[in-house]
Amino acid sequence: MGRTRLLSLVLGGLLAAPAAGGERGEVQIVSPVAGEPLVGRTEVRVEIEPPAGASLERVDLEVDGEIVHVWYRPPFVLSYDFGLSGRRRVLAARVVLSDGGVALATQKSSPIRIDERVDLELQQLYVTVEDRRGRRRLDLDAADFNVTDGGTRQEIVTFAAGDVPFTAVLLIDASDSMRGHRLASALEGARQFVLGMSRLDRTQLVAFSDRVLATTPVGSRDGLATGFDRQFSPRGGTALRDHVFLALRLLEERQGRRAVVLLSDGWDQLSVLSSQELWAAAERVQSTVYWVRLAGDEPTSFHRTERLLPFGDDFANLRFRYHPAPSSWADEATARAAYRSLEDLVEMTGGRILTAESIAGIQGAMTEVLTELHEQYALGYYPRPRAASGEWRAVAVKLAAGRLKVRTRTGYVER
Repeated sequence: MGRTRLLSLVLGGLLAAPAAGGERGEVQIVSPVAGEPLVGRTEVRVEIEPPAGASLERVDLEVDGEIVHVWYRPPFVLSYDFGLSGRRRVLAARVVLSDGGVALATQKSSPIRIDERVDLELQQLYVTVEDRRGRRRLDLDAADFNVTDGGTRQEIVTFAAGDVPFTAVLLIDASDSMRGHRLASALEGARQFVLGMSRLDRTQLVAFSDRVLATTPVGSRDGLATGFDRQFSPRGGTALRDHVFLALRLLEERQGRRAVVLLSDGWDQLSVLSSQELWAAAERVQSTVYWVRLAGDEPTSFHRTERLLPFGDDFANLRFRYHPAPSSWADEATARAAYRSLEDLVEMTGGRILTAESIAGIQGAMTEVLTELHEQYALGYYPRPRAASGEWRAVAVKLAAGRLKVRTRTGYVER
């Protein structure tokens, strides 16, 4: 291909100035992905956030300068036939507001060369590069990376460094084991994460125990800053695998970069799904998983009880410290194995485990996850040769320069 294309969830932005008295809304073309060839019938999806005080009048969808569809209400989704030519296309979504304001988002596709196969699907890798001191590096070029897929070196056709938009699910454990300052600090960490997002980042917050206790829609920084202000009480046991699976399913249909940020002690008592079923979902969805946990929640401290009797048999001075006991669903050995499996899953997805030394450190750990998401490389390539559907494809990324550490997912399942 030899052509560097911008890899981004959204290409373009709000280009048209509003009419007098109007303030621009926010409009994004979220599907198709910017830079991919457009052939045959393809779903076009537009997301819009009108400004306060203005209502939506209409949305015009243009292809190569011609209006092909007009929406008057959501959802803004259309199955459009681009034909078989594979030529470069220019898409535009023009939003007209009731107060005269206008917003425009544009996006360009890439043409297909004659010797290309139409059914090639762009694979995207999100790569963290650190030096020996753990400092992230963003001064590399595409030529510095060597990507192999299934043992075959691949040609990098899209490359971006830095702040590539993402969609994340913040998955907050709100079971009985997170009562008190733990949950309060977790929710504040989630709030700080949202406040630090970039304009095009999107997040959904989910609080869970053995069920979903609270959730928000997928939203932007401004829309979610107060998303968890309503009160709810932690309760119930923990169905951790079930809800990580839920987070992956929520992300499965999202375009671009996807991440699950889990804040939990990690002890799973009540999940119905097995670790193997969770792994299968993670391999298919290709989302990065981050896990924030507290020091002392590791398996070595499982179900430890301490008793303090400073005044003989004065039971008023009893003190207990324990982790969730095994349940009828999982004995201690099973719980330990599931904990280790979750650690391995985080590594497979290219994510990271951050262990806060105290409750106060949870907020800093959440901020560190957000910072890493904003300091990654995005590499895109078309896998050659193609694999059979359902086949595991091992992926490796190496650097021409030594002494740097690379972290990304270790593979994916061909769909």
